[in-house]
Amino acid sequence: MRNFDYIKDEPSLRSLYHFCNVAELTQLSDPETSAINSRKALEWIVRAIYAIKGLEIGERTSLFELVDGEPFKEFVANDKLMMAVHYIRKVGNAAAHSGKVSKKESFFALLNIYNFVGSVFVKLGCMESFPPFNK
Repeated sequence: MRNFDYIKDEPSLRSLYHFCNVAELTQLSDPETSAINSRKALEWIVRAIYAIKGLEIGERTSLFELVDGEPFKEFVANDKLMMAVHYIRKVGNAAAHSGKVSKKESFFALLNIYNFVGSVFVKLGCMESFPPFNK
């Protein structure tokens, strides 16, 4: 069983599951691909939060602008999770732009996206808790 299997059977989460699963599967063999997919998962869930809140997103709004926006920060309301969000974003950007991401960095991006996704689902009331991350 993989870490994100708890969301794989929900059709509305198919894209999110794909990004998370690829991030997990490639973490050791291709850290850059893993980090990019962790960032894609982050962007997917951030946009979903804005959609759930009924907020419009400009066509050219960056991920940084979205996660730095008050609606998102108010929703998350947790400094530790916000640090995780920025870590995923930064490592994903480094992978996309320089192609230089270590296995350690991609592991922590994966761990952070796992905790963020689970925390969002708990916060939304979709589940009471999520399983601990399995290294």
